[in-house]
Amino acid sequence: MKVKSRLTFSVIGMFVIVISTILIFGLITMLQQFIFAPDDFILTVFKSQAFSVIILYEVYLIIGLFYLFWGPAYGSVKESRHPSFWKKHRKKLVPIFISSNVVLFYYILTSVIVITDTKIIDHSFFTPSGKEYAYTDIVHIETGVYGKGFSFYSKKKGDFYYILHFKDNVAIDITDVGQTKNHVHEIFLIEELDETFVQLGVPKTAFPENFVYVTEHLGKQYTDSIKKVIENVK
Repeated sequence: MKVKSRLTFSVIGMFVIVISTILIFGLITMLQQFIFAPDDFILTVFKSQAFSVIILYEVYLIIGLFYLFWGPAYGSVKESRHPSFWKKHRKKLVPIFISSNVVLFYYILTSVIVITDTKIIDHSFFTPSGKEYAYTDIVHIETGVYGKGFSFYSKKKGDFYYILHFKDNVAIDITDVGQTKNHVHEIFLIEELDETFVQLGVPKTAFPENFVYVTEHLGKQYTDSIKKVIENVK
C-alpha cells in the first residue's frame, strides 16, 4: 500500500513539475519583455544556455521528489525510526535551497537578447544591463535547417536556425524566440531582419540542403518565408 501511495504521489509530482516548468517559462519570457525590452523592440531571444539550466532545474526537482518519497528519509519521517537527514540539517538546507533557487531564477531571467530597430542587446548574468551591438557589428550570418538532432533540449531535425556572428566572436541564434512585437510570428520578423542585414552587406552563408525537413512540420506560409531567407544571398 505504501509503495502504491508513493508511486501515485511521485507520478503526480512529476506532472506538477512539468506543468510548473511550462508556466514558469511563460512567466519568465513575459518578465524579460517587461524588464528588458524597449518600446521599439522587434523580438526577444531566449538563450540556449538558459534551456540547459531549466533542464538541470527539473532534474534537481525530480531528485528532490525521489528522495522525498523513496529515500530513507521518507521511512524515517513516517516511521520515526531515527532522525531524518532533513530534520538534522533543516536550518542549513532551507537557506541553501532558497538562495540556489534565487540564483537560478536570476540567471534564467537575465539570459535574454533583445533585438530592436537599430541594435541588438545581449543581457547576461554578469551584465544584466546588456551589451549593445549595432547591426554593422555583425560580421557573418549562418542560416539553414538542421538535418539531425542538435540538442536534446532545444534543437531537432527540421528546426530552422539563423545565427549571427559578431566581431567579438559572440554567436547568437535568433530563432530561440521568447516574445515578439505585436505577437507577429518570429519567422516573418526574421525574414524582415534578414533583408535588412543583407542590404547592409553582411556576409551570409546559407545551407538549403535540409530545407525539406522543415516542410514536414510547418505550414506553407512559414516554410515560404524560411525559403526566402535561405535563398536571400547576394
